Amino acid sequence: MLTLSRFVTAVFVLVAMVLMPPGAAMAQLAAPSIDSFSPVVVSGGGTVTVQVSNLDAEPAAVSVTINGAAATVASRTASSLTVTVPSGVGGGKIAVTTPSGTATSSADLFVLPGRVSAADVGGTGRITVGTKTTLSVPAGKTLVRLFDDLLAERFAVLIEANSPSSCTSTFDLRVYDTRLGQTGAVSCFGSNGQLDTMPPVSVPGVRTLIVKNTSSSAATLDVTIYKVPADADLGTLPLDGTAKTVTISNPGQNGYLSFTGTSGQRISVQTSSASAGFGCCYVTWGIYSASGTRIGSSKAGNDFLDAVTLPAAGTYQLRIDPAELRTGSITAQAWAFTTDADLGGLTLDGTAKTVTLSEAGRNGYLTFAGTAGQKVVVQATGLSASLSCCFLTWGLYAADGTLVGALKSGNDFLDTVTLPAAGTYQLRLDPAGVRTGSITVQAWSVTADADLGTLTLDGTAKTVAFTNPGRNGYLSFAGTANQTVTVQASAASAGFGCCYVTWGVYNPDGTRLGSAKSGNDVVQVVLPTAGTYQLRLDPAEARTGTIALAAWTITVDTNFGTLPLDGTAKSVTLSTPGHSGYVSFAGTANQKVSVQVSNASTDLLFYLNWGVYTSGGTLVGTGRVGNDFLESVTLPSAGTYQVRLAPADGRAGSATLNAWTASADLNLGTLTLDAVAKTVSLSTPTVNGYLSFTGTANQTVTINASNATGGLPCCYVTWTIKRPDGTVLATKVGQDAVTLTLPSAGVHQIYIDPAEGRTGSLTFTAS
Repeated sequence: MLTLSRFVTAVFVLVAMVLMPPGAAMAQLAAPSIDSFSPVVVSGGGTVTVQVSNLDAEPAAVSVTINGAAATVASRTASSLTVTVPSGVGGGKIAVTTPSGTATSSADLFVLPGRVSAADVGGTGRITVGTKTTLSVPAGKTLVRLFDDLLAERFAVLIEANSPSSCTSTFDLRVYDTRLGQTGAVSCFGSNGQLDTMPPVSVPGVRTLIVKNTSSSAATLDVTIYKVPADADLGTLPLDGTAKTVTISNPGQNGYLSFTGTSGQRISVQTSSASAGFGCCYVTWGIYSASGTRIGSSKAGNDFLDAVTLPAAGTYQLRIDPAELRTGSITAQAWAFTTDADLGGLTLDGTAKTVTLSEAGRNGYLTFAGTAGQKVVVQATGLSASLSCCFLTWGLYAADGTLVGALKSGNDFLDTVTLPAAGTYQLRLDPAGVRTGSITVQAWSVTADADLGTLTLDGTAKTVAFTNPGRNGYLSFAGTANQTVTVQASAASAGFGCCYVTWGVYNPDGTRLGSAKSGNDVVQVVLPTAGTYQLRLDPAEARTGTIALAAWTITVDTNFGTLPLDGTAKSVTLSTPGHSGYVSFAGTANQKVSVQVSNASTDLLFYLNWGVYTSGGTLVGTGRVGNDFLESVTLPSAGTYQVRLAPADGRAGSATLNAWTASADLNLGTLTLDAVAKTVSLSTPTVNGYLSFTGTANQTVTINASNATGGLPCCYVTWTIKRPDGTVLATKVGQDAVTLTLPSAGVHQIYIDPAEGRTGSLTFTAS
């Protein structure tokens, strides 16, 4: 549209051309230049005023860009333009264009993302890519730094020497692209951190770095912005195990090795010799198809990727991704094969088969034909050193690939498994990593458990033999409801040793009764019902050998006679495994009795339960175990009492019993408060004693016990200071002292109580 100003200008030009002398040049308006602009910091949608020299008078002839994006002129004067900053445009240079040329500002305009206000800004400027820059940020303020992205490149940021370095007083760092889209952020990074490689943007220009100090004090950090090249093509990865060492020297850059694969091909990869920069865990890697899909799992550092199957023919990459902008080197090896190694047939008669796995990363298998319900055991031995204890796993697999039984490792034994169907089974062997080596395998087809005959309940020993590896066996016996039966296993042969045959008593319904036992041991059970019971024996692994079994039925506890209450020792022997017994004594109402068991034989040391019982079967006091002392129980009534002895777990052995009836406490005399020593003797087991002393109210008294002799060493005598009314003032043990203030006048007692029926002497002083 022709405006008045444009018409006047055109007329002026035409007149000037008509009047111009021949050969003379027409004068042209000088190119514009930007003198200044303000404000320097602005948010998107805000305005900035630009001072321009040689500004074209025609508004339509003037255009403005900020960081390469067109900006709208809101108003103008003869020498200035007020420009609206477009939303979604980052900071950078301002450019003014007229018909006479383009002027670009020497300074940058800093455009803030929405999360930052102008009041937050504590400094602005440029940051040089590839150069470590120390930034000082005032407390609670934000620094804005710009850097060029002229070729739509990739960048990464390394942060170092953050001070102070803690998550409660640190930085929030963000990078924005040319259109103020956030491309990376990191916070709470301690003394060091990084922004890993950020993707390129479609529009080149200037990027914005925002660094906010979230602490209440000034802080510093070193920032390096790296320009990251495209992923490094590290060459071809051979599939024959040839080692390939690769180096990644640019921070933030990844790399890849290529190989050509075929559909169904199986590939194993091992990495080793990761340099210090990568360490154990700071480089990840994996196999990727041409479409970018990862094949198998991602790995880190020196590791092994077990065989993965390629889905299609094509070019594959082993991609290597250093963490945290790290650089370094690593060695890769790869192997290719199509199938696991067929190692031949495995016979089920125990014939040993030694197989060798010689190709790194390749598994192998042995095969055998099985029938539905067939029971099979397998043993692996002779593992070579290269496979060590744990670097070969193996298991039995059905034709459909289902694992039958448990997965095993190294030299081990797969106990009886039942084959689910007729068909061909595989024993698959999987070496760890790229290990190779050999192992010997044996397998047996197991028939039904061996019927080893009848076990009599009269203690007659029955020796049974297991000659077929993997085969279990059982003995039978008839029992009645509530019958108590004790079973003892002994004389296990060397093949069974201490722990390589387990056994137990089983109910007629097949459930186990009592606990499972191992090797030479004893068990006692009470039969719940009448019927036929089994003693089942299960040799471990493929072991064979012999073991002797004996069983007893217990009807009546053994009466070992009378136990005197004068301390006379009574020795008893429980010779039948699991058989209990008792000794008797006559007692009167409120009579106090103490009992001690000592010299328990080894088998009964922790397995002899005992206590004092009334004629009605009620426990008096607490139950005890092994060598112990039951101190001063009060009999509830007159009558006959029993000390019952019940060996646990069907054990047998001997022990010695002593019992005492307690007499009155001994009056051991008077203790003077003048530090004169008084030695007292307690020579009768279970008899306590007391000393007396006279004190006045508020009197401070120190009492000391020393020189404990006989059976009263460190901890086996307790002494208690009692007030005239019998209440306790203080209690001490063994050789000790106490200082106290007497609350009232009168005769006080020091009550002396030896533990466990012990006797001896003790010396007291008081002052």
